[in-house]
Amino acid sequence: MNRLVLLFTVVAAALVAAPIDAQASEAAPVAIVAVARGEVALRVGAEARPVRRFDRLDPGAILETRAGAELVIVFRSGARLRVGGDSRVRVDDGRAERLAGVIEPMTPVPTVPLVPAIAAGSRTTTAVRIRSDQIPGLQPDHGATTLADATVLEFGAVAAREYDVEIEDASAIVRFRQRVTATRVEVPPGTLAPGGSYVWKVVAHVPSGFNARGEGRFRTLGAQEAETRARLRAAMGMSDPDALALLAEVDGTLGLVREALDGFRAARAAGATDEVVDERIAGLTRMLNGAAAAPPLR
Repeated sequence: MNRLVLLFTVVAAALVAAPIDAQASEAAPVAIVAVARGEVALRVGAEARPVRRFDRLDPGAILETRAGAELVIVFRSGARLRVGGDSRVRVDDGRAERLAGVIEPMTPVPTVPLVPAIAAGSRTTTAVRIRSDQIPGLQPDHGATTLADATVLEFGAVAAREYDVEIEDASAIVRFRQRVTATRVEVPPGTLAPGGSYVWKVVAHVPSGFNARGEGRFRTLGAQEAETRARLRAAMGMSDPDALALLAEVDGTLGLVREALDGFRAARAAGATDEVVDERIAGLTRMLNGAAAAPPLR
């Protein structure tokens, strides 16, 4: 089959882990679990469910920690708090109510994106044509997100000496065109606009005279999203493994797959060795190695 049409929902839930409460309401999450070590649970009625790093928390969530546990919660507003062991807390929008034990406020950070921006305004399903052309491994593709001033195009090598690469915007205007010999192309800053949708094409000039082709689709991060990301990274720093892991999760939420993967690898190298980080690395690696439809993290 030469062409495969796949439908996917751009507001799909998780890449590698669903929200902690699959039966939760449609309300947007108000906080994210930045650190969860030891026994931490979400109380739902008479049931208690384990809490893991990066779980999103809905309004009214009640969290419980056992002795020796460590829990750090970051609210969408940027407020942060540490919950001690043998404690109980109820999470609401931008605040937490201590029910038992110890809660310690931490230095706040800028706004933290918890859901993909594209999901906020629409619940529609987008049809994306995924082409099975002769040139493999096009990245970015399937509506993935890039940074407008740091977009890199990559594709698999074929028996060709030169490749013609071009990018068109949503109005079919060519914004970038270049003949290259490498399979990795850095798009010059200022070429693409923030928040734009683009189609990029590559044509390989093979000795036989039959040109091989490939086509991919991507969007660039919006200006407001990019500013929010930059402020958060400046505030949290780039050395603490838990901070690096949270920043990588934010990149994944924004759809920045390559940046998220790099961030999780940096977090692991700095000492974040829990299984959730390893799962994120594995999932993002599979995505970059050709998995179709790349939903943002939720």
